Amino acid sequence: MSLASLRPATGRFLHLVHDDKYIDAARAVFEEAAPGAHDFLVIGSPGSAFRHLRSFTPACCELEMLLHAPVLRQLPDYSAVLVHALDDAARLVVHAAPDSTCFLWMAWGSDYYHLLRAERELLLPRTGALVGELRDDPDRPARRRAVVGGHLVGLARAATQPRQAIQRYRRRRTLRSIGAGRPGEIGLLNRFRGFAVTHEDFDGIRQGHPAFDVPLLDWNCYWAESFDPDRCPDGPTGGDVLLGNSATPTNNHLEALELLADILPAGRRVVCPLSYGDARYGDAIESAGHRLLGDRFLPLREYMEPHAYAEVLGACSVVVMNHRRQQAAGNIVFALCSGAHVFLRAENSLVASLRRLGVDVHDMEGLADFLRRGGGTPVAGADLAAVRSRIGSRFGRPSILATTRAMLARLAQAHEREAA
Repeated sequence: MSLASLRPATGRFLHLVHDDKYIDAARAVFEEAAPGAHDFLVIGSPGSAFRHLRSFTPACCELEMLLHAPVLRQLPDYSAVLVHALDDAARLVVHAAPDSTCFLWMAWGSDYYHLLRAERELLLPRTGALVGELRDDPDRPARRRAVVGGHLVGLARAATQPRQAIQRYRRRRTLRSIGAGRPGEIGLLNRFRGFAVTHEDFDGIRQGHPAFDVPLLDWNCYWAESFDPDRCPDGPTGGDVLLGNSATPTNNHLEALELLADILPAGRRVVCPLSYGDARYGDAIESAGHRLLGDRFLPLREYMEPHAYAEVLGACSVVVMNHRRQQAAGNIVFALCSGAHVFLRAENSLVASLRRLGVDVHDMEGLADFLRRGGGTPVAGADLAAVRSRIGSRFGRPSILATTRAMLARLAQAHEREAA
């Protein structure tokens, strides 16, 4: 599909998306809330094969084409342009679009965490040291040569395509002003008319950046499109321990693995999802896990279909998330509604988000004692029913659809008033 398939109009919405596993779920929610009112666009090479998008084929175009003035002038004709994860390409579109465009930032976490704290502050000491080692590994000269080779290829291309080279240079120069952590970033972000994020992270950003002036948007449900708390298992089907959610250093795997190596009860395994993120970091964690736990460490390195992954997660009676930031919300909510015991760090903002719903979790500080005492019994009966009811009120499909319909209706009405 190409740009010609887009139909900007009042009551219609453009979604700038990625080839990512969460987008199918998000699209299903939006289409049910307002059937046929959405265009989905991936910024990239037309004709590229999509790896994760399964339920639909979005329109696709190069960034250079999207930044053409005739295309940009159409954006205000939509009731809203929803940016699903703010990367550099989307930043350039927001920067170049007419001021009258109604942009909404549908945050994913990785696109705004730098506004809360520096990446190094999210890493515990052992993990920080590992990241440093990976940056200084023996293969670095070879990768540097590959980068230099890429630059040489770029220079050769610039000689034959000077116009495109000038455009690339201008985009890089613009990003040095409006990119993540750059001086003009807050000014760019203030062009958004809504920011979909948790209350806790929104407050943290406002405190750290007083000039940030984007209204909070109550929508953050990528993973929950088909989530029904009452259809979760009535209890864990096994006694495994789930550790982390991805091959990213913010999981702080090493510290958790070293702790689990000393306290993991006999017969229990540690299941560790490492299917996406940094492959080299994932290799290092896989190696450390086998060294510390032997065959009781089960790394998940390949992408799994949602139903298969749900079965693996359902076999975990304990979930350990050692992040210092909000991450893995889908895993955590599913586990809570399945009767598992979930351990989070106290500084993780998701702890406050869950407690605001009346749902409590364990503190990582108590993990050792909990496992040494045998790991407890699953949450069940009236206690589990209460957890499901409270989580369902926020993340259940009826709640999500009602929130989405109300949001889209407000946007369409506001756009109609502006056009009158």
